[in-house]
Amino acid sequence: MDVFAHFALVLDDRAIAEGLLLTREIKALYVSSPNVSKAAVLAIERFVAAGGVLVLGAGAAVRDEYDSESAGFSGLQDSCGRVFRYEGLPGV
Repeated sequence: MDVFAHFALVLDDRAIAEGLLLTREIKALYVSSPNVSKAAVLAIERFVAAGGVLVLGAGAAVRDEYDSESAGFSGLQDSCGRVFRYEGLPGV
């Protein structure tokens, strides 16, 4: 019998920037915060390049750690179907 464990971790920008995503068996990351540091964005891009799945909530990663406008993940190419962006809620 196969047993699959699914659990959620709450990670901050520092842990992500330090490479935690690539040192654990993390398969997917959901980003909901509007503020994501530049270092964390780069680490998350490496995570996706290594096969991770990225789900961005509406308004996620639009500002950096200094609350300045950010390109976020706009340059991240999703040629492999592992990046999902939600722009808003249906019917709202």
